[in-house]
Amino acid sequence: MCIRDRIQLMSISFEQLRTLGNKVVSELHKDKEPFNELVEVKKLINQVTSGGDNFVDNKASFLFYDDFLGGISKASLQRYHIKNKELIALIEELMLDMVQLFAKEIDNDNEDFARRIRTVLDPDMAFYRDYGNVRVESTTLQTRIKEDENWRKDLKKGDKIDIVKQLIDHTMLLGWTTGRIEDRNNDSITVSYDGETENFDKLLPISTSDISPFGSFTGGNEWREQLKKLDIVDCM
Repeated sequence: MCIRDRIQLMSISFEQLRTLGNKVVSELHKDKEPFNELVEVKKLINQVTSGGDNFVDNKASFLFYDDFLGGISKASLQRYHIKNKELIALIEELMLDMVQLFAKEIDNDNEDFARRIRTVLDPDMAFYRDYGNVRVESTTLQTRIKEDENWRKDLKKGDKIDIVKQLIDHTMLLGWTTGRIEDRNNDSITVSYDGETENFDKLLPISTSDISPFGSFTGGNEWREQLKKLDIVDCM
């Protein structure tokens, strides 16, 4: 029996999984560095490999084993000219995690999944050719991950954050903006977007890659706080 047949509850839905996968693939194709998103993917893979494969429904489960991991592995291994060694190390660890999951799924006769991530085992992929000998001290990567975990643990009502804004129907990402924590309930948060009404407030898992420390993605926008009537600005 393959892993996807042993589904329990987890705080990630089909829409959340699709949004995460699309964002990772899109940013990798644009030569950006979706570090936080890839960390979240790594955590998901580790949960599944250890037997904690918990999704809200079967639809989310099938997406995980189908286009989600297949798309992310392909987009990651097609990257080259990466300057951030921490990102290189994270992708390396992510591919090793996928290989472990690959071995487990082969044992469970999940041949469809094995075909989906076959690029992980292809030594001719650009990433392997360019970065096969690059290594970063594991403590550097683990320190950054730990800092992110501590930041999320300490989040509380009223804290300012950077947050990804998207259309209410999840059809389009609009980029990073600023917001704040309106409420915290164990492993979930309610967030609001600066400049929007409470109708845009959203409930998110604390582990979501849609949030980041304040100013990490929106730095350089301090001038907006000083805007006043009759100021002249460029707009689109």
